[in-house]
Amino acid sequence: MIVGSAPPMRCGVGDNTIALSQKLALLGHRVEIITSTGASEDSPCDKVGISAIMPGWSSFYGGTLLKRILEIEPDIIHLQYPTQGYGRGFAPSLIGMQLKARRISAPFIVTLHEFVHAHPLRKAAIVPLLSEVSAVIFPSIQERDALVKRFATLRRTPTYLIPIGAVLPENFNELKIELKKKKEELKKKWNVPPDGIIVNFGFFQTHKGFELILRVLKALRKDGFKCELWHVGAFDPHRIPYHRFLEHISREGVLKDAVKFLGYLPFEEVAEIFTIARAGVFPFTDGYSDRRSSMITFAQFDVPLITTKSYIPEIDEKVSPFVTLIDRNNANQLKNVLEEIIANEAVYNREAERVSGFRALYDWDMIACQTEEVYRKYLK
Repeated sequence: MIVGSAPPMRCGVGDNTIALSQKLALLGHRVEIITSTGASEDSPCDKVGISAIMPGWSSFYGGTLLKRILEIEPDIIHLQYPTQGYGRGFAPSLIGMQLKARRISAPFIVTLHEFVHAHPLRKAAIVPLLSEVSAVIFPSIQERDALVKRFATLRRTPTYLIPIGAVLPENFNELKIELKKKKEELKKKWNVPPDGIIVNFGFFQTHKGFELILRVLKALRKDGFKCELWHVGAFDPHRIPYHRFLEHISREGVLKDAVKFLGYLPFEEVAEIFTIARAGVFPFTDGYSDRRSSMITFAQFDVPLITTKSYIPEIDEKVSPFVTLIDRNNANQLKNVLEEIIANEAVYNREAERVSGFRALYDWDMIACQTEEVYRKYLK
């Protein structure tokens, strides 16, 4: 088998590829990952090989990709395709047609990530990509429905829904237990204010709803709550205008010194911050979906989770027993929920406890078994 991987990125698709490969290996499969030059070739286990051979992903390097696939002689070719991650490179989009031209009989499966927010040109590149696929896997219903709506001709292509999971170090469970024991000590280390910290995690994009959290924090501070908002994730106000805008409005009035942009941090520090958070807030303006890797990762730390309702009732029904859902763009609702979690220890404990059910929805063993089931449908 082969899992074609995106360039190594902090967005997590590359990390998810490694995690999936490791779980598939535990099921008895041999996996070979093809990725970018410069990526680590340290394998997570004996049955996972990593070929960091791609200098780029333009069509110019399509021959390099095809040659390595032919050398491996895989039973399954599985391409992980983040629509933003390959940039302007079209080698992944053409690989299906190249395989057909060489009469490669191995089933060609694509997991399509991030279609909804892709650039229009990148969306157009998906047409040749999917022209020769055996099947397409989507991490969420929203991603699948958006593709079918845009390209009606692809409705005949078999599709499957398999979520992504949280990428964690092998010693995570031991680390989590140790951090919980040191919780009060960590609060002092990080100088947590009396009413705690509200945490948001992930790449900044306008649909992530960070401005809504700022509005709510402003209202909470005016009401006398001594809480702060901390964001963990890449932050570059010197280069990115939207980051600069967020930094500017976070310095005004009662928000001054109450908002911290921590940037990209080592996992050990991220784990400490998530452990001591009072709540994790993810108010997506386009609603919750199964591909919210930042929120799925945060959920591993047993902290109350707040997010926005989906456009799809079955998604809300699935997650509502475990997280608090608010209406999109509803600042008053978010403020009321946070007030309860901050002021009432019983509410905080109840919300923290029920997050465990949310974690179970994105278990990697389950994800690997579902992926294997798709593979078996197409193996001759």
